[in-house]
Amino acid sequence: MRLYIVLPGGASGVFDQRFTPARISYRVRGARLYRARDAGRDHGGIMVLSISGYTGGGPASALLDEIESEISARGFEGVVLDSGESSSALHASLAGRLASDIAPYPVFVPEALGSNAPRTFVLIQTALSGGNLVRRLSDAAERFGADRLALECDRLRMEFRLPCPEGAGAELDAGRFDELRERAKLAFFSDALCVNYFYRGDGDSRSVVLFDDAESMRKKLNAAEALGISSAFLFYPRMRDILHEL
Repeated sequence: MRLYIVLPGGASGVFDQRFTPARISYRVRGARLYRARDAGRDHGGIMVLSISGYTGGGPASALLDEIESEISARGFEGVVLDSGESSSALHASLAGRLASDIAPYPVFVPEALGSNAPRTFVLIQTALSGGNLVRRLSDAAERFGADRLALECDRLRMEFRLPCPEGAGAELDAGRFDELRERAKLAFFSDALCVNYFYRGDGDSRSVVLFDDAESMRKKLNAAEALGISSAFLFYPRMRDILHEL
């Protein structure tokens, strides 16, 4: 499986050849491409481009030319498009045109854009708080084709107050998680969610904490690979302490 390490702006790290850097250094505002100041040193890997600020207002062909030129100049091998919470027909149109223009370089898009941009590769989130991960991946493979899928592997560290009918939890930073994990006597593994969990009590309330470690992340990658999914994106630095075990 091809593993990409998603690096936030300004982040650096030394990785072995199993990992390809995916650099969050670009964004679109209006219909223009902008590059972070520290991106000038980047070369190779894959471009991560935020398009949540794309509103049109100019010829899309000029923006596409800018993106294609940057890919060539920086030696990128493809593009990941991040539309944030605002996936729209406008974003899907841009993704579809970009995928046609820079073929055979891959263009990865959020699941919400996949149906309307058929030449792209579709990112499927693995951090679930309900349902069944293998079933979700199987459904996505049936919908898009396994050869179009890639995993979006965010490391879970979330607390859910019980009962939690809406499935909404609070994200825990590393320090708070370590504190709660140290107090917990027992931890379990959910085969359905492919994630670890433990319970904790706080006065009259009770909660469950879902969390990933190297073993749970490996199981997610293996489940995807068994379905024919050949790429995964891992978020750094949240994965920093377990990368060597993947």
